[in-house]
Amino acid sequence: MNAEIQEKIMMQEEYCNKNHKPIFIPFDGCCFYCLRQIFEHISKEKASSELITACPLCHRSYVE
Repeated sequence: MNAEIQEKIMMQEEYCNKNHKPIFIPFDGCCFYCLRQIFEHISKEKASSELITACPLCHRSYVE
């Protein structure tokens, strides 16, 4: 896992903790369903300001 992906994962975790939201993302950033790295397709801005609840590639929900 490269440094940028780790940074985006940390940004999402910080956003969730700060806003009292549950963390739905996979701990390593790889989708539970398609197994691709989701944070290669999510901007730093989105990771730090929006709750990520689905894979941007296969569109499967992590909430269900």
